[in-house]
Amino acid sequence: MRFYKNNAYPDIVLHDYTFQASFDGENLIFDFDQGFCVKVGEEYEHYVRGMIKIPQFSLDELNVYSVKYFNFLGIHRKIGKDIEIDEFLELCNKKRFVVYDEYYAMGQFIWKCAIYPYDKKSKKIYGDIIINANMEDLQKSLEYYLYK
Repeated sequence: MRFYKNNAYPDIVLHDYTFQASFDGENLIFDFDQGFCVKVGEEYEHYVRGMIKIPQFSLDELNVYSVKYFNFLGIHRKIGKDIEIDEFLELCNKKRFVVYDEYYAMGQFIWKCAIYPYDKKSKKIYGDIIINANMEDLQKSLEYYLYK
């Protein structure tokens, strides 16, 4: 595994790629073992295996939400709820997530995800998952590593 760069967007795109998350006590790790999209020259190479690590990370800086959408009597509804970090990490041990939207700003990222593969039971409980990290210390950044 080799270090690629810090804050690699748009050189690395996560859209439509799956990951599992883990926390080892000081580092938050998103493992894209089936790969993500990496820009090589002017072209993008797909399914490059790698991981994203946030070093020296406090779980207090992580927010995870569940959002469910449905229609009731022809009216579009949305229900959102916070997911506790312990519950999120337990879910990460059992399930994978696929990123369908990603946003970045100074010291912050937001990923909109779905549980993968589609599971009616999990979808009924959780809906879409939104992961938001607000890193007060701007020295903390997303570190991108490639397995090849």
